[in-house]
Amino acid sequence: MKRCYYFLRRLKGLMPFLLLPVALSAQQIAVKGTVTDQISGHSLIGVSVGVKGLSLGTVTDANGHYSIAVPGGSDTLVFTYIGYSTKEIPLASRSRVDATLAPDK
Repeated sequence: MKRCYYFLRRLKGLMPFLLLPVALSAQQIAVKGTVTDQISGHSLIGVSVGVKGLSLGTVTDANGHYSIAVPGGSDTLVFTYIGYSTKEIPLASRSRVDATLAPDK
């Protein structure tokens, strides 16, 4: 019985270190921005904004604005829109990423 209590006390002391990787991976960064047309400069409505390598995304609103919670460790946003070239932009620890899309040729 003493061994069981000793083990539980040791486990309780190690618990923060055991849960640290889970806590670090659960951190999210709020990223916002605007997507515009490269030629006209107008905002683009309905652009798909995703996190590279994950099935996580959003779309731009009527003013071309978007907001997405990006998991820690993710490093690139992908912008796709019909009739425009896909664009990948590295986050580089930024909380604001504006994108300009070029029409497809």
